[in-house]
Amino acid sequence: VSVDTGDVALLTLYTFDGKSESKAGLMNLGHTFLSVENTSSQDIKVGKVTLEPNKAVTIGAWSIKAHFGVWYNVESVYIKDCNKYDGRVSITAGINQDDLAKISEFIANHDIWTPYRNCSNFALNLWNTVATDTEELVKPVIYSPSKIRRELNKFDTCQTNRKIETDDQMFYFDGDTPKYFKLK
Repeated sequence: VSVDTGDVALLTLYTFDGKSESKAGLMNLGHTFLSVENTSSQDIKVGKVTLEPNKAVTIGAWSIKAHFGVWYNVESVYIKDCNKYDGRVSITAGINQDDLAKISEFIANHDIWTPYRNCSNFALNLWNTVATDTEELVKPVIYSPSKIRRELNKFDTCQTNRKIETDDQMFYFDGDTPKYFKLK
């Protein structure tokens, strides 16, 4: 984890290659997502989310019928309630207020999911928006969790199954209005 004195949060890039959830006849291609953890003593803005001190939010691009785009806390709910993403790997970096502004702008301009602008494309490109030269990841021709996993494993600081603490409410934004979603 690289952290500077001006940092207000931790940005973590996670990827899961799907292998532990694949079964005979059913292939799981995995998922790539991020989290932002507020390490400051003040509220911070992540996209349209206000994040209180010592709180975190996960961010990922999804093709969920209600919204094909950016969702918050889906991954933390899946991990907590459904035991998903076992074996996920991650790297973490400290971010400052300028980085948060870049992240918020990126989210606003990339609130979409398509087969080519998928979860891995979204997460890697958001990460690279604020990454230092030594943290920047290679952009593959075709984005996939397994390709990103190979990149993350090159870092000495790569972690497996890093804990994620959120308020566990899944939602996306329709304009400025959060739309909450519960698993049935």
